[in-house]
Amino acid sequence: MRAFKANLAVLNGRYSEVERRLLETFVSEGLDSRIEIDFSDFVTLSFRNLVRDGLVEVETPPQVLDYSSRPGNQIRAVENPDGTVRFLSEGKRVSGYDLYTLSAAGKVFVGRWFAAEPVTGNLLE
Repeated sequence: MRAFKANLAVLNGRYSEVERRLLETFVSEGLDSRIEIDFSDFVTLSFRNLVRDGLVEVETPPQVLDYSSRPGNQIRAVENPDGTVRFLSEGKRVSGYDLYTLSAAGKVFVGRWFAAEPVTGNLLE
């Protein structure tokens, strides 16, 4: 019970409710699952800490990208051989979806969290 409470203090201080729900979804869907989430700036900001800490990786499938630009600018983007997108003009992504997966460190982190083992240390540094 003490380990569970200590982990909760770490998780609540570092990750938002939305981020914790994403980690819980990986547990229920499987640690190797890919979770599709509609793109928005809000979603990107909501999962920022998990991505920055290297626990979650984000993949943006090029075929679903939708862009807008300032009036008068035309958006042009090309798909690179590796699947990434390169912009040829200014613009901002406005829709599509991203695929979220747990990194190797994320799998260890979630495994420790749900086993009530300490989640502090090198995993968060």
